[in-house]
Amino acid sequence: MKMFHADMFVLFLLLLTIDSTICWGFTANGGEVLKPQLRSGLNSTALKPQSDKTSGVNLRENKLRHNSAFVTADKHSAGSESVQNASRTKKEERTEQLIEDNGQEVLETQHATCRITTEELVATAQATVTRVLKGLCNTREMEDRFHNLEMQLTDQLNVIKTMLLNIEDKVMEQDVASRRAQKRIMGTIFRHCHPASLIQESNRNGRTSSTTFEQEEDAGATWEDEESSDEISESPRDVEVNRYNSSIHAEPFPGQPYSSARSSVFTYYWRIQGMEYKLTSWNHRRSLRSSSFYISPGGYRMYIRVYPRQNEENVYIHVGVTRGDFDDSLPWPFKLKHRVNVLDQVSSEDGQEDISSRVWDPTVLCSGFNWQKPTSGDNYECVGLGFAHSVIRSRHYIRDDAIIIKLSVYLD
Repeated sequence: MKMFHADMFVLFLLLLTIDSTICWGFTANGGEVLKPQLRSGLNSTALKPQSDKTSGVNLRENKLRHNSAFVTADKHSAGSESVQNASRTKKEERTEQLIEDNGQEVLETQHATCRITTEELVATAQATVTRVLKGLCNTREMEDRFHNLEMQLTDQLNVIKTMLLNIEDKVMEQDVASRRAQKRIMGTIFRHCHPASLIQESNRNGRTSSTTFEQEEDAGATWEDEESSDEISESPRDVEVNRYNSSIHAEPFPGQPYSSARSSVFTYYWRIQGMEYKLTSWNHRRSLRSSSFYISPGGYRMYIRVYPRQNEENVYIHVGVTRGDFDDSLPWPFKLKHRVNVLDQVSSEDGQEDISSRVWDPTVLCSGFNWQKPTSGDNYECVGLGFAHSVIRSRHYIRDDAIIIKLSVYLD
């Protein structure tokens, strides 16, 4: 009879163990189990008999911490008084749910453990289930999306910056055009009211020249900054400027002796007023563009752009090609050598030391993109002359709060 009771008790433990291995093998609603892994084991340990009796007690505790769920349940049951009147059975069930992101996919892992303790045996069973959660963003996907968002914002900011620069250029061109139109109107009115009168101009050297109103307008508007005032004191270099501005003349190539062969050179002068304010108060991205000019009859059209406060401590002067009326008949890309100077505004007797760039050769500088035929307005500038604020504040590069920039283009 005792052997029969022992066999029945072992069979009862096996049934409880099998039940514990499958009791916690559940999945969440809507989840798809892609990587099931089931591990179960049965361990037994003999214990000393206990004489106390324990009635059945059910206890369930739920814990939620981060992404893990823990469930613990204890069961005490007493068998038939005729078979096990002094036995005690304790069943512990534990489930742990973990969600992890390995960069490739979001995984959910569930660990289930059942532990049965009696007076004579200890049995445990474990089960592990791993599955992939759909509809959740992993780390790599989030990084890719943030990177794409950053690139889109950068592109939009560059577009806005280009639009603002184009608006600034358009406003400057409209301002220059309106001033020229106003001067033409005033000249027409002056000729009708005083057809025989002439405007007399006196220079400091005592010479007197006679010009009509239109000639004065053309000479005055070609090289003075559009922001300049009407009252501009004469610079010691004005004689040179008035003689060679927007003209083609012959001079030796830079670095060659004066008696060497001459080359045809186009010279353009640009005076910029208000330099102190531009050097100290302008934004480092703000620039000033000259009026567009042709370097020869039926030739290329160019412009100069100045950044008075680039990097907040340097001045940069750039030269570029812009769209002209004769582009279809000209060879491209642009290949004419050129250089830039900032004039030292003192007389030749005092020794002039201009800030000079080297002679730039478009065929070896930058790429053909900068010198190709312009399609819509200005090409991007490629070459430039840069120097510190301390340099331009030295000597007499700034005179009466103005600088004079000279561009020489070698046509041969």
